[in-house]
Parts: sequence; structure tokens; C-alpha cells
Amino acid sequence: MEVDSMHSLIERKLKNTPIISPMDYLTIFRTSRVSPRPHEVKSLNHCFFKNYGQVSTIKTICLGRQKGDPTVNDLRCLKYSPDGELSYKLTFDESGNLYLKLGGKNQLRFIQPCFTRLGLKSLK
Repeated sequence: MEVDSMHSLIERKLKNTPIISPMDYLTIFRTSRVSPRPHEVKSLNHCFFKNYGQVSTIKTICLGRQKGDPTVNDLRCLKYSPDGELSYKLTFDESGNLYLKLGGKNQLRFIQPCFTRLGLKSLK
């Protein structure tokens, strides 16, 4: 597999190389393979990561409160669509492919990226 050979090349390159800072890993990853071309390495900054502290959640997925209503144990498929709709399915068969709307469209929001770096304490 390609990933196994990539991992092996990186491990061999790491064996006798001193690491001074985390940026040294990027250099090692790029230079671990010369032919046919170096590995493509993407450096991530704070804009790549999402702020999960502001996520609204759905508190319950209770389907009904009366006797005979389906329970969570009866769920076979739970689907979340990007427009915020959460729906469920009670059977596996494809003929009954009806997803029922469980919640409103504004219950789950997209997560915004972090706009600033995290501050470091003076002890570090």
C-alpha cells in the first residue's frame, strides 16, 4: 500500500535526524522521498481548525412519548443533511426509503473557523 511505503520512508528518515522544532517534521516529510517527486505536505494554521465551543446541539432524539411510539432502539438510520435537517428511518429495506423530519432547520449550525491563534502562557 502507498501509505505503508510512505510511513516507512518517513521512519527511516527520522531515525538519524535531530528534531529541533515541529517545522523540522515538514522538512523530513518532504525530503523522505526524492524519486519520482517529494511527498506533498500541507502546513496547517489556525484558520483550518474549527471552533467547536459554539456548536448548538440537539438535546434529545426521542421519537415519541406515547406507548407504542418508536424508541431510539428502533432506529435503523439517522441522517443529518447540511441544511440542518435531521431525519430518521426505522427499517433497512430500500423500498421504504422515507426519511421523516425530526427537527427544525436551525437546530444545528455550521462551525466557524478560529480567527486567531491560541495564546501561550508565559510559563511555556
